[in-house]
Parts: sequence; structure tokens; C-alpha cells
Amino acid sequence: IDGTRAAETLTIPTAGVLSASEGTIEVIYIPNFDSSKVALGSAGQDWWWIFGAGSATNTNELRLAYNNGSWHVRVGGSSDTTYATSFAAGDKISLALAWKQGVYARLFINGVKVATFTPSNFNIGTIASIGYSYLWNQYRCNGLIDDLRISNRARTDEEIAAAYQSGQSLPVDEWT
Repeated sequence: IDGTRAAETLTIPTAGVLSASEGTIEVIYIPNFDSSKVALGSAGQDWWWIFGAGSATNTNELRLAYNNGSWHVRVGGSSDTTYATSFAAGDKISLALAWKQGVYARLFINGVKVATFTPSNFNIGTIASIGYSYLWNQYRCNGLIDDLRISNRARTDEEIAAAYQSGQSLPVDEWT
């Protein structure tokens, strides 16, 4: 949302779709801004939110967002894991976050694993938000979401890399 349209809030119920025990979120994000030209707090916000779920901010949250030069991911109540990167407006950025509660969480950018951490246990909540932070009741993605797949299992490194390398839309299968 570039500020010229009414605020949109796309949410989906998590029941039967998203699980705290394990899962994968894959999305193609096309930002409307150059990361090097966005100062903290510009355009009235300092977070560009892609996906979120959970039941409490910071302490029980699934987060995939961009802030001040870095991607921020959180699974549960652990601190954000970050990965610094830059991009230009209009770049297609393939993001994937796969997790198994209490075992691992992995962040992939353009098919490459860039961060691994151990997530804390958490409750997925009743609503997942896309392009908007439902829990924080603010923050939008400032870009387009071109493709989205939510899987009820943690996809492997190889599956995530292959999906990116195919250049095709993310397929629907029995785990989607």
C-alpha cells in the first residue's frame, strides 16, 4: 500500500491453515521503495510488514518484516533474528520462513538460506495477517505480494531452493 489507497488488512483464520508446531511461509514480495533510500520512520512508519500471526506482540509472535536495512523474523518469544540486505523498488524478492517449534527456524532469501535459529514455543493465535501486522494494529508492507504459499509442514532446504529456481508460481500440494 503506497499511501494513496485506503488501508487494507488481509487476514485469514489460522485454524486448519497454519500450525505453531511446524510450517512454511513462502512469498514473493515486490517493494515499492529502495531499501537504501528509506530512512527510519519515513512514510509514517519504520516497519514494512509481510506476514504475521500469534497471540501477543514480541512474546508470542510469528513475524516476517523489514526494518531499517534488515529482514526481521521471529518465531515465538525469542529475540528477532535479522539479516541485512538491500534491494531496489520493483525487485522480486523470494522469502521463505520454515520452522519446527523448539527445533529450528530458517529464513531463505531468493532460495538461499541466510539465517537459522532455535525458536521458542508459541501459540499461533486465531488470525494470520498478510501485508499488515494484525498484532501491532499498524505497519503495512509498502509493496506487492505476488505469490504466497502457506504449508502445514517445514519444507526442506532443497524444496525451497527448487521452488525459487523453477521461476514458476508456487504449486499447491497436499501440505498447502
